[in-house]
Amino acid sequence: MKKSILITALMAIAFSVNAQQVAMRQMVAERPIQQATAEEGSMEYGYCGDLYQYIGMGSATTYRVMIEIPASDAAKFEGANITKVNIGIGTISGTTAKVLILKQLTDYIAAYSQDVTVKGESWNEITLTTPYTIGNEGFFIGYEITGTASDYPIGCDGQAGNTLGDYVGFKNGLSFQYMHISEQGFGNNCIKLTLSGNNLPKYDLALQVSPLKEYMHTNTEFNLNGAVKNSASKTVNSFDVTYQIDEQAPVTTTINSTVAPGKTTTFAIEGLKFEQDGKHNVSVTVANLDGNADESDSDNSYSQTVASLSNFVPRKVLLENFSTAQCGNCPRVHRWLKATTDSRNDVAWVVHHAGFYTDDFTVSDSEKYTWFFGGSTYAPAVMLDRTNLSEQGSGANVPVFFPESQTFIEDLIDYCIAEQAIISVKLEDAYNKDTRELVVKVSGKAETELMRTPYIHIFLTEDGLIGTQSGAGTNYEHNHALRKVITSTWGDELKMTGNEYEVTYTYTLDNGWDPEKMSVIAFVSNNDDYDPNACQVLNTDYKQLGKDSAVKGINADNNNVWVAGKTVCIEGAYKNATVYTTDGRMVKSANGTSAINIDNAGIYIVVIDGVSHKVAVK
Repeated sequence: MKKSILITALMAIAFSVNAQQVAMRQMVAERPIQQATAEEGSMEYGYCGDLYQYIGMGSATTYRVMIEIPASDAAKFEGANITKVNIGIGTISGTTAKVLILKQLTDYIAAYSQDVTVKGESWNEITLTTPYTIGNEGFFIGYEITGTASDYPIGCDGQAGNTLGDYVGFKNGLSFQYMHISEQGFGNNCIKLTLSGNNLPKYDLALQVSPLKEYMHTNTEFNLNGAVKNSASKTVNSFDVTYQIDEQAPVTTTINSTVAPGKTTTFAIEGLKFEQDGKHNVSVTVANLDGNADESDSDNSYSQTVASLSNFVPRKVLLENFSTAQCGNCPRVHRWLKATTDSRNDVAWVVHHAGFYTDDFTVSDSEKYTWFFGGSTYAPAVMLDRTNLSEQGSGANVPVFFPESQTFIEDLIDYCIAEQAIISVKLEDAYNKDTRELVVKVSGKAETELMRTPYIHIFLTEDGLIGTQSGAGTNYEHNHALRKVITSTWGDELKMTGNEYEVTYTYTLDNGWDPEKMSVIAFVSNNDDYDPNACQVLNTDYKQLGKDSAVKGINADNNNVWVAGKTVCIEGAYKNATVYTTDGRMVKSANGTSAINIDNAGIYIVVIDGVSHKVAVK
């Protein structure tokens, strides 16, 4: 049985420790789940699996551990009674707790409260002194328990989290501050209810389908994976799953699997594929429960639009590392990341000095990006392509995760690289040493119609920043530090012309920055103001500032010439460049600089080491 410290914003305020996930110890054997009694006219209700892990804050505090019964479910069970609550408790020095029912999660006074005696490291089935009658409004139910600094009183299942079943609150004065523990990979609270009554629904399966990838290979087989949960009082032994792709004939498969009340069973339909490039609609329904109609069909269907294509483009991965000077475990992760990225050219590494306090190199954008933690923050932490990698073992239900080892990070990077991109990103830049003006151009092409509006982001990072670092002294070299987000914090909406795009940005470097140690990172992503799991990076490019681009220029010679505003940008090394009007009058000359400012609009000829380039200045 694992014991783990919860990582919370409260911890960062209250304790001078490095905020990180710590596996305290692993027990030899797992304890089997204790089942609630399934009586005639009753059913089990909850979101959790087996009692697997014990978690706590690592300090003396009072917890409220709750699950939510939403109004939609309450309406199904209206008039039925909650007669028993089965709670999984972790390690606890005391034996008292309270079963609570709250109308609102923030209520201090409970709608129902019962003092109970509990046993640690075990399930505890509690019969309510007064059965609670369910109305048609949603509510919360769970328990309140006080633990010492050495207690890990909260029992959870460590499985895929459900945001209705993972609320943990910490007492702060008279109120409680809540978080979703599944966002740290702990899964659901171990709380199960026994509902009793003559009016419980008899047949009701709720369909859950694992979302397909938004972009898939044409003519490559894939599986449709799903599950059904029995939300009624009768055991179901068979049910039909029907899927349909576009306007093709629906295909029905009978699944013979026993699903007891409150339980879930999975299914997989294999060997599906899209035969043509383009957008496709996939729909799934569940019906025919042992020959009976589902009494509530609002949760029996799922549909998704997917784009399939034959041609993808290579991907570079955006690696965002949350690290601060106060984090004593961060230097170890820096070494892992350096060893990982030194041997490859397909990973753009940026360090956000945020997540666990701030330091001299913190910028406000990095602090805003802690939104991707989904709640509590910590360091060291890593995010790859702003993608939720929980199914690949990241241990978190948000894009940010704790880097367990160098091998762990490398495996996840390899997974991301294998996900070929549907849009290209080509980064070019020109830097004027005299004016410190940087011009950045990003262009690319989408291989298919995009499912969502893309956003462009441009970062500037700097190496060789000397400062303090917990665990490494006062003369530590900080590299890849985010210095500036040239676009807006959350990116700028990318306007496509057909399936192509091109954008140009100009920025003057701060005087304190060393351009010889700076890099430019450009990436295209999805964007969502509310869901941190819906902002995946589609592709990335990066290069050292003013150096040859990672993508070759479009000209046959050694230089790529382009225009940004009234600046002629020259990419690539050269000796002499001269700008002429079309009638042969010399306008400007330069020796090795990558940006030449032109005063007037017009058509010009730029001769670079004897090679002519025609440009239009607007």
